[in-house]
Amino acid sequence: MLCIGTQSVEAAKNLGMSEGYIVDNVPVVPRKNDYEIILSYMALCTVSYREVLKVLKKYSQALCSEGELHIFVPSLDWAAKEIMAEKPSKILEAHLHGLQTSDRDVFKSSFTMLDFRFLLPKVGIDVVNARVAEYGIGDSMAELLWVSGIKNNSSIVDEK
Repeated sequence: MLCIGTQSVEAAKNLGMSEGYIVDNVPVVPRKNDYEIILSYMALCTVSYREVLKVLKKYSQALCSEGELHIFVPSLDWAAKEIMAEKPSKILEAHLHGLQTSDRDVFKSSFTMLDFRFLLPKVGIDVVNARVAEYGIGDSMAELLWVSGIKNNSSIVDEK
């Protein structure tokens, strides 16, 4: 298992995935066909939206055949609702832009479920589960997207 993101090991343990952690805070995976599971927790949002497809392709290449990919990112849908609310959540800015306590905690891209349903098949990943969950920033709660997919053996679409 490859865990990517500063809180990815904790997320993996909460899902009952308890063996073989390799922690990498950099959202780019170097090796190919090595991992049965990749869990990316709040890491993909630290990548420029212009680089997201490239990073997803690297995630796919790093998975073995029929490997699992689990992605957790802040929900852009939740943020949009909060932006339009009369009294937006006090954690809206942190949700959209990260806590910004380090370079790895600055969010550069945002996602909706539709984004993943469009992007993941382009990198050879079939979406098998897509759900919304809650996560906390301080004492407040926000929504995150949790998207799970399985690597298929089809060719990856080659796009920039």
